[in-house]
Amino acid sequence: MKKRILMFGLFVLIVSSLSAQEEGFRIQGTIRFDSKGPIHVRLITEKEFMKKDEFVESLIFNTEKLGISEVEFSFENIPAGVYAIIAFQDKNNNGRLDHILGLYPSEPFGFSWKAKAKMIPRFKDISFDVNKDTRDLDIDTAR
Repeated sequence: MKKRILMFGLFVLIVSSLSAQEEGFRIQGTIRFDSKGPIHVRLITEKEFMKKDEFVESLIFNTEKLGISEVEFSFENIPAGVYAIIAFQDKNNNGRLDHILGLYPSEPFGFSWKAKAKMIPRFKDISFDVNKDTRDLDIDTAR
């Protein structure tokens, strides 16, 4: 009888563990900005990092009507892995982060983990592991 109870408990533990992994994790934070234009928040993996305009998920906040200087973001049900966040203010409303000579962003931008880079940083400098809910990411696009 004890063996059956133990086996049933082990089965429930395995099933609940698999269920939790399928649901994924939450990534939350705040973006600060100081000018007008939509805020784009993009979640990327290393695969998308060097590919222009590719991302795992993207959020867009229309800040002009809100009269605010920060927004909170949340990505839901994200599988475990290594990710980074790129945020930018799309001042010319073309849906992408524009660059001067293809190197230095010409619009306000910021990265996860407060990477301070004048040009595009390395993925390892802005990435973070997601193996549990990630909260309190603070990204500043203000220059």
